[in-house]
Amino acid sequence: MRYPAKNKPRILTVCIIFSIVLGMFFYGVGVGEFHWPPYGLLHSLTKGLSDGFERVSSLQQTDGASYDIQTWRTSYYALDNEGQLLLEELFPYRNEMVYTFNRLVNPQKTAIVVMDPWIDSPSEELNIDYEVIIVNRIIPVVEKGIELGHPIIVLTNSSLNRAYSNQIHPYLNRLVKESCVYLLYHEEYDDREFAAFLRRIGVTSLIYTGFASNLCVIGRPMGIIHMVNNGFRCFSIPEASAAVEFENTWDTGAIHEMTTKIIAQWMAEIININEFLSL
Repeated sequence: MRYPAKNKPRILTVCIIFSIVLGMFFYGVGVGEFHWPPYGLLHSLTKGLSDGFERVSSLQQTDGASYDIQTWRTSYYALDNEGQLLLEELFPYRNEMVYTFNRLVNPQKTAIVVMDPWIDSPSEELNIDYEVIIVNRIIPVVEKGIELGHPIIVLTNSSLNRAYSNQIHPYLNRLVKESCVYLLYHEEYDDREFAAFLRRIGVTSLIYTGFASNLCVIGRPMGIIHMVNNGFRCFSIPEASAAVEFENTWDTGAIHEMTTKIIAQWMAEIININEFLSL
């Protein structure tokens, strides 16, 4: 079939557009959703719009009174009662020890973060070990936090393009559906976006729980290190957490114990779970 000469440019244009769209589709299939350029464009647009609109619903939250709680941290240099460096002739000086503090906590401004409380990691051993901590430690902390008026933020992976390590414990999922806790996905927030979200809901301090203390809790974009660098005061409840141990330390928890000491050196002050639950 022969086409009139005047229609040839139009047909060529249609073919080019079709080829581009088809190429973008197969590229998206190859690299996955989150690396696909159109997704990045939409994500940037969503990020811009989120300055005016929240991506998550507001919580059903009580207005709790501020409370006092004891915390501790370690330091190579001497600290005052507020945790600031003491100076001698304009320089900090060595006084290596464990320092304790009495902190006044405003629950409305202090969110409890539950990092990756998964029940579907690729390791059944981890699922079993961590579920014990979720049920016996993390859930009681969450319930006490709700009672005191803390915002609760559960972090996990999106189930899109991921067949594991995204499902949270059913009890926590129920709290999400009842608008008692926030559920945020790692794929949707970097550290600056998370910091902006926290400031929009009035949060200035964070209490971390969850898994794993030596990996995601400290290292992910919404973890302790990034949030300290974004200007948030951070606390940790190590009993409501655990590390990925070495083969010969699972029985002793030595890696988690050492990680807690490292966290206490500069990242966060430590809160004892029993003192928190007794409030």
